[in-house]
Amino acid sequence: MRLAVVGNPENRRVAQFVAAVERAGLRTPEIFPWRDVLLSGRVPGPGSLVRIDSPGENAEVDRLLRALGGDLAAEPAEHGEIIGGAAAFAGLRQALGTVAAGGGTLLNQPADILTMTAKPRCHAVLSAAGIPVPPALKDGGTGTPAAKEGATGIPSLEDGTTGTPTLKDGATGTPAAKEGATGIPSLEDGTTGTPTLKDGATGTPAAKEGRTAVPSLEDGATGVPAWEDDSGRASPGPVDSYLALRAAMRTAGWNRVFVKPAYGSSASGVLALAVGTGRRILAVTSVELSQGRIFNNLRVRRYDDEESIAAIVDRLAGDGLHVERWYPKAALDGRVLDLRVVVIAGRARHVVVRTSRSPMTNLHLGNARGDVAAVRAAAGERAWDAAMRTCERAAECFPRTLHAGVDLMFRTGWREHAVAEVNAFGDLLPGVLSADGLDTYGAQVAAVLEGWPGADARHDPASG
Repeated sequence: MRLAVVGNPENRRVAQFVAAVERAGLRTPEIFPWRDVLLSGRVPGPGSLVRIDSPGENAEVDRLLRALGGDLAAEPAEHGEIIGGAAAFAGLRQALGTVAAGGGTLLNQPADILTMTAKPRCHAVLSAAGIPVPPALKDGGTGTPAAKEGATGIPSLEDGTTGTPTLKDGATGTPAAKEGATGIPSLEDGTTGTPTLKDGATGTPAAKEGRTAVPSLEDGATGVPAWEDDSGRASPGPVDSYLALRAAMRTAGWNRVFVKPAYGSSASGVLALAVGTGRRILAVTSVELSQGRIFNNLRVRRYDDEESIAAIVDRLAGDGLHVERWYPKAALDGRVLDLRVVVIAGRARHVVVRTSRSPMTNLHLGNARGDVAAVRAAAGERAWDAAMRTCERAAECFPRTLHAGVDLMFRTGWREHAVAEVNAFGDLLPGVLSADGLDTYGAQVAAVLEGWPGADARHDPASG
């Protein structure tokens, strides 16, 4: 059995995995470029132990995936352009089928890669398994919150550090906390200070939870979100536009949400959206709107005009959306944080703390790594151990895939936590070593050599 990698040869993910294999004294893996897979169908055959790596960060591969997925007129995207997510996902499905048909033994399963990549489906799988996740717009359109709001039924905008509502009563004269140390957008009613969620167009008070019947956002028979067809590809459904999003938020009684593309990674296309009274609105995002097109930018920006926000959401909605209720993250030293936990062969092996002054914690957006020991101390051993076990349980939803990158959030106060996402290609953590001194790639190679049961025990990567 010889190791092989399906990936983009120029990508550092491939280079670092190859280096880990060579450090273990094994033969250099054969590389099968994604471009070749898509153009010629050349894939690893029987007798190969196959790692499937990300097809991302390659414009030609992206174009080929979109074309394979049905966008026959697909042109190369401009640098950073967010386009054709649904077509690329459909193309990835077909390409993974080609890899699987080659007959190699796979270290990560196509079905698992697809589920992790499709945010609505992954959320449904985690929720069904009892994994704590933020509430999403579902449940007959009511989006039933995990916890009741206050006596008024009005969501509060909480400070990520203290949990103190930032929408203050205008009678007290206390201003709402501005986005800064906590990274959480705040909105204050400049007229009365009353934090009510209203229709941005008409000013009509928001419907109370469960008050208005709307079409279901979930297939009650299968538990699969209704905007996914049998192929797993998202199609525009109830939340298929900015107006539909606002209507669903009113029905749910939510005034703060995360809007995510149904497919994507690296915070591409994600908006943290907060809605106040009248037409007051704020979105924090890495999306740059330019002449009707949208781009993923390394600078996080704020939009407070509804026209721009609507244009971004409408552009994203064509490829499907996943909308979750805002989850108030814990913070240290004035920075909100979450964790990337890489689970390998069922064990939480590597952890990175990602900290930010904005809601987006992804490190490529200029954010900073935090101190794992400090976060562990703040949470306490019991809460930390419970969080790590949750990450392992999330990975257990994909038992025949060697690794998963789990994004975990502690809630303000540290007593609760939730999984934000599970990433199929979330193991790129340069310089992060496990207790036994291995990086994420070295730990995966070691797990295979130790007989990880997900790979056929008869296949010895040291032979051949």
